[in-house]
Amino acid sequence: HSFSKAIGVEEKNGFASVLRMILDFVIIFVGSAVIGASLGCFSALLFKYAELPGHTEAHGPKLELAIFLVFCYAPFLLADGAGLSGIVAILFTGLTMKRYTFNNLSEAAREAVTTIVSLMASCGETLIFIDLGTSAWGSLRADIRLVAWVMFSCLIGRAVNVYSAGWILNSTQPTYPRRPFETNDMHMVWFAGLRGAIAFALSTQFQGPHRQCAMAMATWVVLISVWLLGGATAPLLSWLRIRKCEPEQLKQLALTLEPAVKRLMIVRWDKKYLSPWLLRSASPPTSPRRDVEIQEENAGSDDARTVRMKTSYTSCELQDISHSPPGEPEQESGGPPHASPLLMTRDAGDEAE
Repeated sequence: HSFSKAIGVEEKNGFASVLRMILDFVIIFVGSAVIGASLGCFSALLFKYAELPGHTEAHGPKLELAIFLVFCYAPFLLADGAGLSGIVAILFTGLTMKRYTFNNLSEAAREAVTTIVSLMASCGETLIFIDLGTSAWGSLRADIRLVAWVMFSCLIGRAVNVYSAGWILNSTQPTYPRRPFETNDMHMVWFAGLRGAIAFALSTQFQGPHRQCAMAMATWVVLISVWLLGGATAPLLSWLRIRKCEPEQLKQLALTLEPAVKRLMIVRWDKKYLSPWLLRSASPPTSPRRDVEIQEENAGSDDARTVRMKTSYTSCELQDISHSPPGEPEQESGGPPHASPLLMTRDAGDEAE
């Protein structure tokens, strides 16, 4: 929206034009976020006070599902009709509806929503890449020097974002369970994050006489990033020695980080004010599997859980040893160069003992 308003406009004062675009961007972002979050909270209140679960027990979850999907799409139409960003609106709608509205649904409706929304997301992603693939057979006439400069600018812009954010995160001494943002992790985040499928979809709505050029440039960037950067992701992970945790290790990592997340100010504020207002119960409903885990923890299964954690840590270390280059000496302490929070958790537990 902000860039389309600048197309064909001749401005003698370039600085004033940039300031106007920045102000327009802020207005569009804030307005879209307000629309999305407001409709998401309204949907949570609707499902909280409406007697829809009773209707679901008698007639199935079709009504709950239909209303839920309407609220998912309505913010996009409203924001787009108001000249704002529909994508930003549904982003904040998704955040609020997942946290509040989803937990106010009946059990049958939650299962149906999870399946259908996941299916729609997969279909949408498939269709956009089908559109991208078929467009690759069309007109992709663009100056190779311009393509190189655009790709270089995208990589430089992403590097500025990633490495500056990493420097800010590492500027303070991390406290347990947080760990430093390792340099190799920064390299991987910078290398593997450039795709641009949404940018291609937006380029099809570009206005002005250079529409075909904008679409060709977006197509080239997406194709190069998907084929070249995406194809080299797995080898680069091995070269940087960034290991992949197993599902059991990810589960233990989530349990380790959960207390730290609960101490965040925004989480406490949400638990104190928003959740009692927008949710039927004080805490969101949990899955049966999670209920069993909670019962096990309350029953004093700390020893069993410790055994599972130590087993996962040992397997993670063995994976590091197996992936270490031949002849490379092992480090004496502190684990491998990129020790995960799981290993930091084990080390902290050993020190406590």
